[in-house]
Amino acid sequence: MDKILVIGSTCLDMIVNINHIPNRCEDVNSNSVEFSLGGMAYNVYNILSLLKVPSIFGCGIGEGSFASIVEKMLEEKGYEPIGKIKDIDNGICICLVDKTNERSFIAQHGAEYLFDPKWYKDINMQDIDMIYISGLEIEDKNGKDIIKFLEDNHLENRLFFATSSRIKEIPEVLLNRIYKLRPIIHLNEDELKMLTNEANVDKALSLLYNKTQNIIILTLGSKGSMIYDGKDKYEQKITKQVKVIDTIGAGDCHAGACLAGLYHNLAYDDILKIANKIGANIVAHKGSNATKEDIKGINL
Repeated sequence: MDKILVIGSTCLDMIVNINHIPNRCEDVNSNSVEFSLGGMAYNVYNILSLLKVPSIFGCGIGEGSFASIVEKMLEEKGYEPIGKIKDIDNGICICLVDKTNERSFIAQHGAEYLFDPKWYKDINMQDIDMIYISGLEIEDKNGKDIIKFLEDNHLENRLFFATSSRIKEIPEVLLNRIYKLRPIIHLNEDELKMLTNEANVDKALSLLYNKTQNIIILTLGSKGSMIYDGKDKYEQKITKQVKVIDTIGAGDCHAGACLAGLYHNLAYDDILKIANKIGANIVAHKGSNATKEDIKGINL
């Protein structure tokens, strides 16, 4: 059976709830602190696993104190990293959640952002239906290696690229190589505008589509999400509003749900309905680590 290969990072999230982001030299107390599994690729794979979509967990892990915590958490979920990196610890993402329930990140990258094509040598790429990558990995030092791996495996049209909020940090030359693979792109409004240098959403969608010639999935926060196919926009609103606890990982889990819907060849409207529901469930609890409760009632 064809599978989805998820390439990217699994990291340790340290979620810190505070009233506001500190100003320079300011001393603030937190309301709570907790640790959770995170990382764009982990969040996506976790959703695919919960939805029982055949997938490969293509995330590496290091050695050290943070890596040990991550490895133990993964073991508890039955997930095994595809590769190990000696003598380099995993990083950590400090997630600051203010009283508006919006998040800000301070990330220390580690072994989880490294990439080795040898990890995938035993995978029959003919069995891979889609590959997921994110902009965070492309931005990092092994970004060129990931793109070469994708180019060498001649994957066109079935590459799923989640841009990340740091999309402007990726050199244009690398973005152009990704565009040539005609990826499906998943991003939010801010990322779309940054990527295209265009404030008008309709113009920005058209500009981006002209580069990729593939669908664009755009998240719209509490308004829902849409898919643009170069001609038509398929928009779905969030039907049930929820109390937002924090927004950590909501976009990643939305992306994972979209991948699942594409894998099952669902209609665009149905894909968005499922992804919106899962995204709304994620923001209604702390952290991005989805559980069976977050996909309750969803059958693919």
